Parts: sequence; structure tokens; C-alpha cells
Amino acid sequence: MHNMNAPVSVEQFWQIFPNWPDDSISQRKDPIRSGSSWGIREIGTFQAFREPPTDRVPLFLEGYWAESESRVSENVDFQALFELLTSPWRALNHEQIQKAAGPFASFLSALSQVMEDPIAADTDRLMRERVQSQLTDLGSDQNVPASGSSRSQETPPPFGSSPPEQEYPSKRFRADRSSGSYIPSDPESDQSIYDQRAKSEFATNFCMIELLRCVTELSRKNADPSHRMEWGIAPNIFTVQAGQHQFSSTNDGGLVNRAARSGHWQRVSEICYCSLEAKSWYNASGKLDKGKAQETAHLVGMFSQRVQSQGLSEEDIVLPLISVSQNLFSLVYGHFAKEYEDYLRDGSQSEELSFIKVEEFGVFRLQDPTELRTICTAIIALTLQTQDLIES
Repeated sequence: MHNMNAPVSVEQFWQIFPNWPDDSISQRKDPIRSGSSWGIREIGTFQAFREPPTDRVPLFLEGYWAESESRVSENVDFQALFELLTSPWRALNHEQIQKAAGPFASFLSALSQVMEDPIAADTDRLMRERVQSQLTDLGSDQNVPASGSSRSQETPPPFGSSPPEQEYPSKRFRADRSSGSYIPSDPESDQSIYDQRAKSEFATNFCMIELLRCVTELSRKNADPSHRMEWGIAPNIFTVQAGQHQFSSTNDGGLVNRAARSGHWQRVSEICYCSLEAKSWYNASGKLDKGKAQETAHLVGMFSQRVQSQGLSEEDIVLPLISVSQNLFSLVYGHFAKEYEDYLRDGSQSEELSFIKVEEFGVFRLQDPTELRTICTAIIALTLQTQDLIES
């Protein structure tokens, strides 16, 4: 089952999970793994399907799109950033970026590192050293007497052949390996292991947080609602009770409500209004199902958090998540029917099942000025929508 693709419709859900409800919340016997370990099976347990990515503006943001576009167009800092991206900006060092990018300097410096090419080995130098080593070995063998020599009498390898295989032992895994240890290649990724180390999840997350912070703060107006939404770098841990099961899911930061409390600027509540999920890898043919499953886990976690803290109205709810894989941005959002609360509580539901419908607005490239304009507009629209949601 782990090789199956995530369903894109209700009809495909039944094709992928013909034995459902064996894995439903009420009938599943084994524990549910943490969100970072979710796969196709958990997508079935929590009844989710995911439509293909689209560049159509999300319906829940349409009412805020025109105002957001206006704020981007009228802001000189945004326009300077877009103009800079049309130049050979990747040739600039950090000092030059700091002077040219203004308030977006931190974001652009991080993006340059996310997009940095791996260091190429000097193959000519390596070949010269290898040939010189073999010539030295051949010369040594000719000068050593045949008798009384402690040197092995084995015939040296022919010129230009590969060294003995045992000189390059296979890398071995350790159960307690540190972050710097050897990491296996992901067969579904089109990137090498070196690329994954050079463009770590930390670098990707920092790059996105800086963009989110700059866009949100630079686009504010005095007439905005008093509830101030800000992007936090602290991970949010969602603990979900699903029937007799419990699992946790941890995001990479999120959109939170902050205010002055007891002489400090701090969060008003534990609610995360939009999750951030950063990945160090990407796949040219589309997002890996493991990534989709983890994003679904965060959405379920946000839904559970909202139910526990506020309860739900009689209306359905849409919960957003920003997904970034190196330099690729998507706005993922899940539609939850009010009946899904019953299914999450004890697995009960009517004959018409309550599915999570996941949609994706993207995928957009951070380094493309036209696509970055769309990204900035989406971030502002999301912030305005969330502020109004809290205000109401």
C-alpha cells in the first residue's frame, strides 16, 4: 500500500482503500504514528483526498485578493524586490544584497543559499593525483628486490584501473547516528544526497519565515483590525485524540495572534491559524506522497486544536498551511465539514462519509518576480482573512 498514490477524489479513495472501514478510526487496531511518519494508510484512516495543484485563487481568499494586490503594487519595497529579481542577483554577495534588497535582504540572502549549487569536485586534479599515485607505486615495485621484501608480491593493478574495492568500504548505518552522519538517498527524489545536505530543511524554513515576516509587516495599514497576526518560528505541537487513538504532529512554525500582555509582547492563545511545513527536497514530477501525508496530519492537528479550544460553529471550516520545498511555494488548505468532528471523536458518521478535501494553490517559484508577486498577494490575503476571522 505504501507505493500507492494519494487519492485525488472520493471515487479514487474507494479504489485505493477497497477494504475500508478496516482502517477507519473506530476499527483500526494498531497505533497511529506521529505526523512526520504518516503515509498513504493514514490518509485512508482520516478520510482525506487531495486535488491536483492549481493556480486558481482559493475561494476563501477571493474577497481579500484585490486589496492584497493593491498593497503589493503600492509598496515601494515590494517593487524594488521584484526589480532586483530581474537582474543577475545571484552574483551578489551578502553585503551587496544587504544594500540592494532593503528590508528583504535577509530573505534574499537565505534564498541565494537555498538555491546555491553544490560544490563541484575538481575532477582533473583528482585524476592527476590518482595517476601520480599509481606511477609512484609502479616505480616502487621496480626498485624493490624480489627476495627479502616485506612488500606484497601481488601484481599491481594495470595503469588507469580502479583501486581495489576494499579501499572504499560501504557506509554503514548507526542506530544512534548524528545529524552529520550518512543519510540514505530517497529513491523518489531527483536530488542527490549532497544537495539535500546543502539545502537543509533549516535553511528552507528560515528563508520562508523571513519572507512571511517581511510581507506581513510591510503590508500593514492603520485601518487593519486590532487583532495582530504574526509569523512565529516556534514549532506548534498538535496532540490529537482520534477515538481510542492518539498521535502528535509538529509543524515548522505558524501564523499566531500576539498582543501586549503583562508588559510583554506575546501570544494571545495556543491556536495556530496557519501552519508552515518546510522540506529540504522536492520532486520534479510533483510533491511526494509522504509530504502530502504529513501536511494532512498538520491540518487534522489544527482542526483538533480548534475544536478543543473554541468548538465549531454550524458552518464548515477551511484551514490553511504554507508548504515550501526549497524554492517552491504552495498554499495548501483543507475543507472540514462540521460532521468531521464526530468522526474524529469516535469514528461515527452517517452513511455519507465526511471527507477532508485538500486543495493546493501553487506551485510557485520564489525567485521568479511574477510568481513571487502572487505569493506575496496570497500571504497578505491570508493575513487579512485571518484577522477578520478573529474579529468576528
